[in-house]
Order: sequence, then C-alpha cells, then structure tokens
Amino acid sequence: MRKHTLKKGERLLKTNEYQEVRKDGRRHVTAGFIIHVLPTERGRTRLGLSVSPRAGGAVRRNRVKRLLREFFRINKPGLPASSDILISARKGATVKDYKDVEKELGFLLREG
Repeated sequence: MRKHTLKKGERLLKTNEYQEVRKDGRRHVTAGFIIHVLPTERGRTRLGLSVSPRAGGAVRRNRVKRLLREFFRINKPGLPASSDILISARKGATVKDYKDVEKELGFLLREG
C-alpha cells in the first residue's frame, strides 16, 4: 500500500554522517541545489537534506524538503545504488513544483 515510503534506514541521521558525505562525496552543483554523492558499502541508498534559512522562510523550506523527499521516494530504483546522497538548497533556489526538482536532479537517475 505505501510503496513509496522513506524509512528511517534510508535517511542520514547524524551530524558526522552529513559531514562525511560533504567532505568525501562527489559534488554536483545545479541552479538550486548542491548535491554530494558518496558511494558506500551499506547496500542501500540514503538521503540527507539541508535547507537553511537563506533558502527562504519556513513555508518555502518545508516545501522544498517535501519535494526532494518525494523525488527520492519515487525514483529510488534509478538512483545510484548503495550511496549516501546529501542535497543542500542554495540561496534563492527557484523550486516551485516537482517538475523543477525533477529537471535539476534528473542527472542522478542517469548515474544510477
């Protein structure tokens, strides 16, 4: 029934996990996001989100996070296998809907 869920094991949870991905991961920059991808041996793909107040007010930040989680849930099979992915929203990110997110992050599906 809940096919597209984001389980606890599929999220980066600790500060040191975020720091490791940011330090050692391969970096990609788009108009609205900075993406770090770090291959791991865990056997699953995990997601971490970082959306600072510079990206806008609380409503905008929460919308961006919802859209990013939706992209991750829907496209799990096409993402790089066994990787940690950290997505940070840039200042002035112009993300209005899911199509904008899909357009900017589509390259991750081609890498997977």
